[in-house]
Amino acid sequence: MQEPFCQRRNNTELAHSALQRRSCVSHLLGRAIYLLNRDGNADPVLMTPQLITPTQRQIWRHLLCGDCEQRFSSRGEALIMRLVQRKTGFALLDRLRLAIPFSV
Repeated sequence: MQEPFCQRRNNTELAHSALQRRSCVSHLLGRAIYLLNRDGNADPVLMTPQLITPTQRQIWRHLLCGDCEQRFSSRGEALIMRLVQRKTGFALLDRLRLAIPFSV
């Protein structure tokens, strides 16, 4: 099994002992996104350069350790999921429209 990405970073806040942490399954998109994008009984579509097919499976990779996966979920996904498009509106887009553009 590959060493978790968070262990390979130079960021001391995220760095963990490789001997103590093992990478866990990290999903590219959370289950809630898949559920929101279903059209009736139709499955989401997986597209690669070689394949286009409907699938019920989530795309994943061993990427983060369990602690970082939980941190990402509680400090990122949970917040954003309250703001994504629903039948009642799209709170994230509304907030972005109010944001003041800046140049880099």
